[in-house]
Amino acid sequence: MDEVFKKHCIFITSAGRTGTHFFGQNMMHLIEDCFSVHEPDVFAYRLPLKTFKRIREFGLLKMTVGKFLPRYSFKGLGIARISGRISDTEAVMCLRRMRFNTFENLRKGVYLEANFQLSEVADLIPLAFPNARIVYILRDPRSWVRSWMNMRGYIYSSRDIRSWFKNMRLTPYHFKDDPYQKRWKKMTRFEKLCWLWSREHAYALECAEKTEAVKVFRFEDLFEKNGDCEIMEQLLQFITEFPDGFKANWTLRPEILKQKTNESVRGSFPEWTEWTSEQVKLLDEHCGSLMRKLGYDNEPEWQVKAS
Repeated sequence: MDEVFKKHCIFITSAGRTGTHFFGQNMMHLIEDCFSVHEPDVFAYRLPLKTFKRIREFGLLKMTVGKFLPRYSFKGLGIARISGRISDTEAVMCLRRMRFNTFENLRKGVYLEANFQLSEVADLIPLAFPNARIVYILRDPRSWVRSWMNMRGYIYSSRDIRSWFKNMRLTPYHFKDDPYQKRWKKMTRFEKLCWLWSREHAYALECAEKTEAVKVFRFEDLFEKNGDCEIMEQLLQFITEFPDGFKANWTLRPEILKQKTNESVRGSFPEWTEWTSEQVKLLDEHCGSLMRKLGYDNEPEWQVKAS
């Protein structure tokens, strides 16, 4: 059984809206003998055929009721870990159990999974799978919040089913002494997303510092460099050199980088240059310190708006 967990595997994770769909869809075309997939066991509400196939692969329990239990859901597992309801040791065992069948049936030499639901357990993945490489992708909070705001049926919206349940969507109540616990229920969806960017990224970066198996990249450096592939090459170099010494062959195809998948609808929620002063100040309140540390506060216009 232990040999199953020694497979050469790559996990791409983030807080969402950072191109994970691109990696799951295209990496099999860039890395030799690689099977790549995007969120293989996430319930696809709008794609019933895909969901049916996933039920056949992962089982009815895991794809339905199991989504609300931390031992069957990556996101639920991460939240349970943050709130202290599950130990790191047990979380590692859960990670192994959730991917045992996938690894056992793998017919390719390398497995790549792009899944934003792994962000809170990224540092535990090397403990579960010793030959793992993990990438965490972060994005400018202004673009990230706007992207989620344009995804109307998702995080913290009235149609976000996870938000209806206590421990299925990250909130201030999962962090001891979080200062926003008292005003959370009165916060707008926009402000909740600002809070989430700050909390989730700070936690993920803290996790990444614990292990050399995790490396952090900026979305803008990977996808918005006007044809400059240097950072993507660095990512491919990192994820294809495994702890046991194995190196997978890869070829960067610049034309693939031009493909855009799973874009949010444009025009509904504006870019930050059109935000109200209240929106600017709210984002700066929650994200300002970390976004400056990450180099996302360089525009003079933003500095004036946020002052």
